[in-house]
Amino acid sequence: MQTKDIELGWFRNVRIRIFFGIGIAIYLILLSAHISIVNAGVSYDSPTNTIFLESGINTLASIYSEIGNSSVLDYNDGTNTYTLSAYISGKDGADADLTLKDAILIFNNTATDKYQIKTWSDLTIKNMAIKPANYAYTWKIWVYSRYTGYSVNITDSDFSGGNIFIQPNGYGNIPTVSTIIENNYFHDYTTANGNEGMLAVKYGSAVNASIYNNIFKNIHLTDGQYNNVISFQEYSGCKIDKLYISDCTVNSYGMTYFYGAADRDNPASISNFEINNCGGDGLAGKEYGPLIYSNGTITNVSRDAIHFYYSPGYGHMNYYIWNVTIDGVGRRAISNNGYSDNYTVDIYDVKINDVDTVYWISGPSVYYITNSIATNYTTYFGRLGEAREYQLADIYVLDKDAHPVENAVVTVETVNPDVSDCVINRNLQALNQTVTLFNGHTPLPDEDKSKTLALLRYRKTSSIDRNYAYNITAEKNGYTAVVTEVTPNESWYRENPDDYPGRGKGTIVITLPIEAKGKLTVFPNPYVKSKDVGEKINFINLPQAATIRIYGLSGELIKKIKHKTAADGGSKEWDISDIASGTYIYNIISPEGKATGRVSIVK
Repeated sequence: MQTKDIELGWFRNVRIRIFFGIGIAIYLILLSAHISIVNAGVSYDSPTNTIFLESGINTLASIYSEIGNSSVLDYNDGTNTYTLSAYISGKDGADADLTLKDAILIFNNTATDKYQIKTWSDLTIKNMAIKPANYAYTWKIWVYSRYTGYSVNITDSDFSGGNIFIQPNGYGNIPTVSTIIENNYFHDYTTANGNEGMLAVKYGSAVNASIYNNIFKNIHLTDGQYNNVISFQEYSGCKIDKLYISDCTVNSYGMTYFYGAADRDNPASISNFEINNCGGDGLAGKEYGPLIYSNGTITNVSRDAIHFYYSPGYGHMNYYIWNVTIDGVGRRAISNNGYSDNYTVDIYDVKINDVDTVYWISGPSVYYITNSIATNYTTYFGRLGEAREYQLADIYVLDKDAHPVENAVVTVETVNPDVSDCVINRNLQALNQTVTLFNGHTPLPDEDKSKTLALLRYRKTSSIDRNYAYNITAEKNGYTAVVTEVTPNESWYRENPDDYPGRGKGTIVITLPIEAKGKLTVFPNPYVKSKDVGEKINFINLPQAATIRIYGLSGELIKKIKHKTAADGGSKEWDISDIASGTYIYNIISPEGKATGRVSIVK
């Protein structure tokens, strides 16, 4: 024991123990840093001026540390700026990721025919500003992975003066990890170099991609046959939301460009988009489908707002244009290309203004145009395939005391049929019968697309030009009523087709010769300010005398309404103009009994 005490006596000194502990900690930190550097390996090849990614997760900081040559990669700590005067490249088969994060990267290259960065593994770009040292020399990033498990994640960054190509896994292979491109600003890029837009998502990398909240501005492509600001190839299931493109020009094609084969059961979509002040087409593509454009605006473009191209061999395609506003177009609002085109285009709730030609339809293509309107145009239909204009039919069925009739069977018969789908639902399927809702109306799209009636009012081809008329029958409990020779026309157009009840535009009223004490109805419930007309809730089919009390969920009395009429079946309004959003309890007391329920208000 004495010998051991002598051997360890040095360690009993408190200061020595502290210094020893600090030394061990420093050693572990250095060891960890060494391991990190080893895991994130790069090499530099001087003859080609290329930094090769060898292994691990590489960052600008780790590359700067390993290379140690400011003429290759320099760093300014004051501005958190890296200046790259070389090329960065992955290697085929090397699992070497690249993460660019939280800094400024300047490309100091003068070659315009090489990729400044070419990755073969995961690429992450987050919270970066990437730009050239001289805007006369554009930069290029090519994401070219050979293995399907690799990913691309580009978020929260600012890109100017160059372009990004995402082309992983070789032609025809689809990544197992979806591409993510979100919250970025792409801007200030001009090139005469062929078809290179600012972002290309190609060869399957667009399949099921999430492309959200991206801005493209001041991008100009002055040469090339298939120009585009942003392009997609093999794009099934690609979701593009909140896309903003302004002050851009292309030599041909459009601001977006879709091409290549796509899964018909997994359409891509662009929603909540804005395209304005651009030269060229707005949304365009070639040999593509199916695709949904919804909830967007295209304003002041020099050629076509939406243009479909077609290559024989891809078969029949379905496209959807829903709730889109087009205003100020140099040529055509919605068009397709040639006589061999084979499209079905569902155009719903589209507003078009200030164009030369509204619809340019070629070949065997059919445009289904429903609840849409055009103003200030020179030509309505040009170069015809087939155009069918439909109007939503809101059929309101009442009993003889003007009470709504629920579950009345409504049948529509075409007086002059020459196509099988003169009456369709909002899924574009033939439909000639539906039933009324609790409020006496047939459904409109917000309620049930499969049971919504749309009547063909006008059909035009190169040899057919005609309007249509209908007989409409309502039936319940053995009672029937018919209106005849109903001829839908442009006056049926509704700014908001989901706003009713009412007897306004496009509403056909049918009265059944029945006495029907209807059940108590509270309508609308829920009340939604964005779609319901007037700030009121109706209590329908009340007994002769009743007291209505409205309570908040905490039990406080909000409103007391007295009702009295000469016969059963009366109604009473509750003015909710000063009532906040929420859920309320109603309690109705009458000599015939009590009724209680809930009503929701959304403002």
